[in-house]
Amino acid sequence: MAGNIRLDTLPPELITQIATASDAYSVLQLALTCHTIRAACYNVLTFKEIMERSQRLQWRKDLLDIATIQRRCGKDVRAWTRYAIANELTIRYAQEQQSTLAPPVEATEKGTALSNMPWSALAPHIRVNGGKEIAMLWLPELFLVRHPFLLDGFWRVYLDSPPAVLRVKHMFCLTMAVLGASGQMIGLERALGASRGRTLVSGDTMTVHLWNLCWMVLQIRASVKTRLAAWPYNDSARVPYIPAPAVADISLQPLETRYNIPLPFENEFDEWYQNHTTAMATEEYMTKGKFKGYYCYFGTFALAPPRLDPPMMSIQFTKDQDAQVKDQLCLKAENCVDGVDTFVIRGSIQAGYSDNTPLFRAKKRYSHGTMWDWQLRLTPFGLVGYWGTLSDEGLQRNGSVWLWKSDDGS
Repeated sequence: MAGNIRLDTLPPELITQIATASDAYSVLQLALTCHTIRAACYNVLTFKEIMERSQRLQWRKDLLDIATIQRRCGKDVRAWTRYAIANELTIRYAQEQQSTLAPPVEATEKGTALSNMPWSALAPHIRVNGGKEIAMLWLPELFLVRHPFLLDGFWRVYLDSPPAVLRVKHMFCLTMAVLGASGQMIGLERALGASRGRTLVSGDTMTVHLWNLCWMVLQIRASVKTRLAAWPYNDSARVPYIPAPAVADISLQPLETRYNIPLPFENEFDEWYQNHTTAMATEEYMTKGKFKGYYCYFGTFALAPPRLDPPMMSIQFTKDQDAQVKDQLCLKAENCVDGVDTFVIRGSIQAGYSDNTPLFRAKKRYSHGTMWDWQLRLTPFGLVGYWGTLSDEGLQRNGSVWLWKSDDGS
């Protein structure tokens, strides 16, 4: 019988082949054993091939956006390692969801087996609660690269939780899922319909605003799909329906090449979200390019046929030099148009309250004199909030507003 052959005595090409036929976690463990093995297998091409092979075996192979991963990671082997391991953890979680015999994750005082992987030393503050939690922490990143399992149904995990207990991070992930999905999302529609009442109409937290945005996206999809006329009461409207933007359409706002959703570390996500919205609350961002968007009514909700007016187009903000308030960024947009008439927007960006998310308070005035008040929050998905009539008791909300940056110049 031939004796045992040590792995580090094999030709580097053979070590590489063995590594690419294995899984990312095993390769990472092997790379820690000796310099020879590390030189042969711990590289970008190895982890790229591992991810491509897993997609061929586990998912629809043409869906994962390897090119986007390559742009975001470049030659950073550690970043490729994290993607590959996150991919495998997501596959593991998918298998657990599909099997009633899946063994529970054993937790100790030091965390779960997943949290004790060597790569977790790169982020000492990560808090893990089994496969579900660690996969959830990767949601923003994996949505950007169109990970199949996340796009197909991972958002359903959160429908059992009412909006009141969901944090901004959870709602950000859920919104990414809604934007990335196609077709109907019946479970989400029912959850949103059940949350109508005080949650959507009266709530003022950032999680409620994002929950409300999910409802708007579903309304836009339903109306664009079922309505042939641009305007339910006026077939000669000057603007057609436009689809809601996909994840890829908004992923580079507002920081363009500097845009970077953090790797799955909770503290970094909160910091990134704050930095992102702060970067939006600048003259440079608000006045560069045009916005477009929709407004919806609170008269109908998810399970009823939604009422949706044509989109608002040609919204080009400029600094309002005539504004009386000097300690805020005051903006105006003239010659905007929707299915009703041309209109002007005048408002200012103000500091947020409890969650520090910047606010955009404005008035929309049509050329024929009708005027509505807006209160919008700045989010990575654009400006999201409500329209209605301002009184001594605050904004009496009539519906929702969503504006996003237009890439086609419209």
